[in-house]
Amino acid sequence: MFAQRGILRGTAFIPAPEPRHLPRFRVTLGGDLLCVGFDITRTQAFDFFFGIEEQITEPRFAAPLVTAVPGGPYVKLSDLALASNANAGDVAAATLRRPVRVLIDPHVLIPS
Repeated sequence: MFAQRGILRGTAFIPAPEPRHLPRFRVTLGGDLLCVGFDITRTQAFDFFFGIEEQITEPRFAAPLVTAVPGGPYVKLSDLALASNANAGDVAAATLRRPVRVLIDPHVLIPS
């Protein structure tokens, strides 16, 4: 979780040149709820976007989304777009999923 100043240009987020603000504290409630606090005032908060992102250092792999798979949710190696001489690295590259980053407008988080 982080707070970052920036602007939206179309659907692209352009971050300000200043560094991200990291939370001053984090509290996990019940194992699936994370509460964070930033060292910014309510008024200042409207100048920031709040971000949640997956760790870029922990790759994850998943089969491509396949609709109407007759055998269930399992994907066979033949379902992947691979060359006939593919190796394990090719399979890893075909199933690697990029980390996700979500930016939330402060107007969604903070009631007026």
